[in-house]
Amino acid sequence: SGSATVTVNTPPTSAVLSGAATICLGSSTNLVVTITGGVSPYTVTIDNGVGTLNNYISGTPIPVSPGATTTYAIVGNVTDANGCSVAGSGGALVTVNPSPTSAVLSGTATICLGSITNLIVTITSGTGPFSITLDNGVGTINNYVSGTPIPVSPLATTTYNMVGNVVDANGCSVAGSGSATVTVNTGPTSA
Repeated sequence: SGSATVTVNTPPTSAVLSGAATICLGSSTNLVVTITGGVSPYTVTIDNGVGTLNNYISGTPIPVSPGATTTYAIVGNVTDANGCSVAGSGGALVTVNPSPTSAVLSGTATICLGSITNLIVTITSGTGPFSITLDNGVGTINNYVSGTPIPVSPLATTTYNMVGNVVDANGCSVAGSGSATVTVNTGPTSA
């Protein structure tokens, strides 16, 4: 008479997706599936363009870069190396904030010494108010609203430029561009 050995594999007991985050458009973040029990590696399928991940190890970051706010979930079961499975659970809401697409300085002008003229930064997209920085003594302006006049009164002809990035209310940013040259004419002096 013969005998038979039956091997009983212990299935995974849970597979939980997490990774809720808020990002700027064009940025990425990581989802994570935490799997308890079973034998690694696993096969996991996540919706919304992620797809099936073979040879997945519990806790490994899964990079995503959605173009709009997206909720991710596990599709069906998570299967371990022995073919044992457990239903996936959890989810991850990735909120995508619009990034500013441009921030352009303008305001080229000619003034008389002692006069004032205005610079303007025109910011497209993003969420106001913004933080901007200009050189030549203007400095950083917080809570700036696109198109708001920035008065300057240089003592000599000066070219103003954006410094670094313009940052919106959600922390999303874009490199500043453009420049403005303010030409200062000196008036006649007394004879």
